[in-house]
Amino acid sequence: MVNDANSAVLHREAEVETLQYLIKSRPPLSFVTGTPGCGKTFTLTRTLSNLENVALVDMRGILKPTGFYHLVLSKFGCTTTTPDSVAEFVRVLNSVLPSSAGNVLVLLGCELLCDLSRYLICSVSRLGELTGDKMSVILVSSSPWQLLAPSDRTLPPPVTLHFQPYTRSELIGIITDHTLRSHLDTCQELELSDRDVTGFVRSCIVDTLSQYTSSLREMIQTAHQMFPRYFQPVAEGTLAPSDSIKLFQRVQGELVEVAGKLSRVPGFRTTLELPYTSRVLLMAAFLASHNPARLDKRFFCKGKSSRRKVKTRKGGAKEGMKGPKSFPLERLVAIYSSITQDSSIPCSDVMGSLSSLTTLNLVARSSIDLLEQPKFKCLVNLATVTALAKETGVDFDRFYYNY
Repeated sequence: MVNDANSAVLHREAEVETLQYLIKSRPPLSFVTGTPGCGKTFTLTRTLSNLENVALVDMRGILKPTGFYHLVLSKFGCTTTTPDSVAEFVRVLNSVLPSSAGNVLVLLGCELLCDLSRYLICSVSRLGELTGDKMSVILVSSSPWQLLAPSDRTLPPPVTLHFQPYTRSELIGIITDHTLRSHLDTCQELELSDRDVTGFVRSCIVDTLSQYTSSLREMIQTAHQMFPRYFQPVAEGTLAPSDSIKLFQRVQGELVEVAGKLSRVPGFRTTLELPYTSRVLLMAAFLASHNPARLDKRFFCKGKSSRRKVKTRKGGAKEGMKGPKSFPLERLVAIYSSITQDSSIPCSDVMGSLSSLTTLNLVARSSIDLLEQPKFKCLVNLATVTALAKETGVDFDRFYYNY
């Protein structure tokens, strides 16, 4: 089974072996993390979908805790009961699980548990203990564990598996492999070489779309869609497969349209339906990304220092054109507290909102080193934040530094 799984997931051989070790050793709680688009879901699905007593649950689309309870129980064969509480859920789950150990629950997008209930992630993380060691839990998220765990540190640290982002050459190799297998007959009919298909993937998919989407699945789907159109002149005999520049120019307009549809950059949005906490936190993230850190005392501290005149530095306009900058978590929390005028320690709602914003690609984590303090970057534009400020009644101009 190890060889089959490794052959199905390119460039994730080490992660597949670690996942299979976790299934065999069955620790009570495991945590799989990594930046969006690094292949977490794809690798887990390919590795674990054919195993017995393994339930993969996607949290996207679940709006209430009862929906989560029902979906998990249905994965283990119970479809007649929908518990109303965590205690009832654990009792029913205990009754339907086989007596022997070896049951695994995999939650994709586990940060959404924080949106369903403040303490639900604590209960789910302890399912191994609550079911008498009959179940182990694997949580999957793009957010770091520090943002999901409660601030009182009541949960034991999980066994963590970190997925590193794909390199450019790895992306090209994976998408090329999928494209060759999907269009094998066409490649043989047109006598296309691996080099021809690799050139198509490099120019049309990776180099063009990587700035609009980080999803490997979307890139593979786009390659499948654009392959016949790209090589259509070759089939008609008007161009040769080696005329890569002319082939690319023929489909460049279509690629722009596809990029607009696939784009997850929230700069294309004008309105966002978010809870109040998430809206204010997104504004704080924008301010942390665009305001110079040296001016935080001027904009966010009360007293005379906030009214002190600041000299304009030369080259300020150029600084404003460099785009959003990374900021540490503690600076984001401080700006959020200043906007809301709440000096108390942030609760789990704030951390849960940040996890949701990261999942929605409104805020991106820019640091991948687990030993460093988490750093983030805001991805929305000024028009979106201004619209949110008007809807929430926040005086955004009071805090924003206009270069």
